Amino acid sequence: MIRLSVVGSSSGGPTTLRVAGEIDVTTAQALRVAITGAAAVPGSELAVDMSGVTFIDCAGVDALVRAGDQLDRLCIQLQIVSPTLCVERILFLCELGHHFLFVYPVGRAVLALPAEIRDLRSSLPTQRDG
Repeated sequence: MIRLSVVGSSSGGPTTLRVAGEIDVTTAQALRVAITGAAAVPGSELAVDMSGVTFIDCAGVDALVRAGDQLDRLCIQLQIVSPTLCVERILFLCELGHHFLFVYPVGRAVLALPAEIRDLRSSLPTQRDG
């Protein structure tokens, strides 16, 4: 089962589609329709919040790619926001990392840094070190 909700932006930011649950052959078409339906204004942005997705298969990937292609033709940028590990993995394994704009919250972005860079952060001087 999949849960979809569209949140409009009053501040001029992107419209957000929140997705939760499993994206598979039985729900992929609903996702594609929701994405293309939420993108009402050509030249705008659409953020698809995938932080609640627990599973995605090839039908779900196909729905994202096809919806993204359709939005590209309308000059609408599709953003994948806070993808869960299962979403991130399958999109990168399918070599689709370049196909979407991925947006992460600041805390998660730091965790996504390579370990060497995270380790360097601890050796940087702080204001207290003078």
